[in-house]
Amino acid sequence: MKNILLAAGGHRGLLVSGPLFAALEQSGSFNVSLVSSEPPTADMALCFGFTAAASRVVDCGSPCTLARSLAAMDEAITAAGPDLVIVCGSDAPALGAALAAAELGLPVASSDAGLRSYDRGEVEEIRRMLIDTVASMYIVSEHSGEYNLINEGIAEEGVMFAGNLVIDALRAFMERGGAAPLAASLGLKPKQYALVLPDENGGNGFEDALLLMLAGLSAATDVLVMLPDGAPSSAVLRQRLEGMARVHVTELPAYGDLLILLRDASLLLQGSGVLAAEATVMNVPCMTMRERTERPSTLEIGSNVLVGLDVEEASARMLESLRVKKDEARRSKIPEKWDGAAASRISAWLEERLDD
Repeated sequence: MKNILLAAGGHRGLLVSGPLFAALEQSGSFNVSLVSSEPPTADMALCFGFTAAASRVVDCGSPCTLARSLAAMDEAITAAGPDLVIVCGSDAPALGAALAAAELGLPVASSDAGLRSYDRGEVEEIRRMLIDTVASMYIVSEHSGEYNLINEGIAEEGVMFAGNLVIDALRAFMERGGAAPLAASLGLKPKQYALVLPDENGGNGFEDALLLMLAGLSAATDVLVMLPDGAPSSAVLRQRLEGMARVHVTELPAYGDLLILLRDASLLLQGSGVLAAEATVMNVPCMTMRERTERPSTLEIGSNVLVGLDVEEASARMLESLRVKKDEARRSKIPEKWDGAAASRISAWLEERLDD
């Protein structure tokens, strides 16, 4: 059997790798292992079957740097001796894994290839492009990924349109269920609060714009703000939010609980695009405080809208969304193959591609 190594960095990369790990294991055609810069959470282990024997955590620095990631991933990949490295995510450890595998002469598959925001000032955009540059197999989650790769000169036969692995993860978590929603403990009822996820790297003007948006939003509905635990920017923002009426501030929960909060929210206001795909599938109106996105499908047929730091536009869109009754709201379409079965399609494709 072929040995496949899934290489992930932080939380988002682990989410992508989870369904793939489970599907490849279930196929019985591969020996599968995982290397990552942080350990899978307990709920991920339960959902996807991650085991200590098949997983290795490497030190990529704190915060992760490309230099540390490259060295750590090189050592881990050499020790594992895989036939294929599948890179999951687009953070420094993911790029380090891609570069290390290429340097070792191993084939690399990009698990979410072709995503482009076309903002060269965004470090994650550069990482996505570099990972795709060293890859020889390309797994794409939406049609824009196919178009971008082909426009960049990638041969179509190396591209596989599988669907979004994050939606596979969403399906697995929601089917498993979880604890009672945190919102209930705060006295918040389903579809009667807005969920807010600030971006700790929002840049100049972000926090001021967010506070102005929240001032208008909290006049119309309760607001639940989720802040990463321990982040310096979280402490500053928490202090500025103190005393705002109808604004509840709490720590960012585990992914499964966050999904329940998203499902029950009347709308989502986020600083980055991290939950745009999940909001689209759950049909939750989503306002993203960015000027660009690497996932245009969430704009074209999904529930996502880019508002940047435009307080007036964001406030108008949020208030209009709250005014529209649920049965009158536009139902967002779900992008093709965002059906929770991407991992099984990838497994079948790899069986054909790696057949002895």
